[in-house]
Amino acid sequence: MYRKIKSFIQESFRLNPMPSIEDRLLPEILPEEVKDFISSEIVVGDMALPSRYPKPAEMEAWQVGFRFHGLTGESLVSTTSGAWQPGWYVIAMNGFDDPFFIDISESAFGFPV
Repeated sequence: MYRKIKSFIQESFRLNPMPSIEDRLLPEILPEEVKDFISSEIVVGDMALPSRYPKPAEMEAWQVGFRFHGLTGESLVSTTSGAWQPGWYVIAMNGFDDPFFIDISESAFGFPV
């Protein structure tokens, strides 16, 4: 019964996100320096600083609500000022669930967070 209800809800409300091909390839497009930073999982102990990092298989899920809508799969990326920019990727969260993200287009500047 549970599976039927879950299936009905998913079909009715499109709860399965449909990320772009770019987001599905997320671990592959991230530069090695960024992958190394994420895998180091540095935790300072302050709730306002990064304390959780995604595993490579979780990177897509960490973009929900930032790069794409979690219910419809609609892209939230835009070049409009104030919008989530094309090069931005969430790489960590703090104790308040605030995202820390990088702009992969800023490799020349060392990927400022």
